[in-house]
Amino acid sequence: MKILLFFLIASVLAGCSSKDFVGSPKFETALNIKLKKMIKDNDESPLGVIMMSDKKLKSSKRKELENTGIKIGSETGNIITATGTPDAIIKAGELEFIKQIQLAKTNYLK
Repeated sequence: MKILLFFLIASVLAGCSSKDFVGSPKFETALNIKLKKMIKDNDESPLGVIMMSDKKLKSSKRKELENTGIKIGSETGNIITATGTPDAIIKAGELEFIKQIQLAKTNYLK
């Protein structure tokens, strides 16, 4: 029964695209709102994000994250700064080792 449920959920998720995006609990509210708007407007501009992984990335996990289309900026422990299109960010959010993603904030010094 559990196996059947797993395959049912997997098949439903496999059929989803970024156009079907309704939000993710891994994403902060501001990021969910921004992604929904960008998808609606067909905006594929890269966004700056901050990700939290379950632990410091090893080379295999780093490659897996980059294969989603994410461009990694810097890493400090399990915190990763990155940029990616809405589709790449959504794919990164589906990775098991990524625990949280938030929209990067820009502070301008005067």
